[in-house]
Amino acid sequence: RPISDRAFGSALAGFSFTLYLFHRPMTQFVGAIAPSSQGQVLLPVAATLFIVLACWLMSFATEKQLPAWRRVVSRLMLVLKKESKFL
Repeated sequence: RPISDRAFGSALAGFSFTLYLFHRPMTQFVGAIAPSSQGQVLLPVAATLFIVLACWLMSFATEKQLPAWRRVVSRLMLVLKKESKFL
């Protein structure tokens, strides 16, 4: 069964912040360990696929856990508010 545009867009949106946050450091790292080779196609394509896959996997600990992260931060803010008159 073909993937619809909406499903594909939703899948990409599900890890867009993680991709935004981590792609640049990863490209810098890959560039440092594998300097560019003129005329080579396979290495950049493989590196791109690796980075997208790695960001997708990291999103399970970041974006997919957003409700849990919000609860932790809310509880922390309540504790800080009780201990400080500035918040």
